[in-house]
Amino acid sequence: MAVFADDLAWLCKQLDLIRPIMIGHSMGGNIALEFAARYPEIPARQ
Repeated sequence: MAVFADDLAWLCKQLDLIRPIMIGHSMGGNIALEFAARYPEIPARQ
């Protein structure tokens, strides 16, 4: 999950997304939680 979260953070930076809203279902939910834990400054909502 950590690698997916890192990839998502990289993608947000590449797309210049500011405070995106993270939505995940099933495995995506686990990735969204890991992302929020590792990068709390990026998502607007979890």
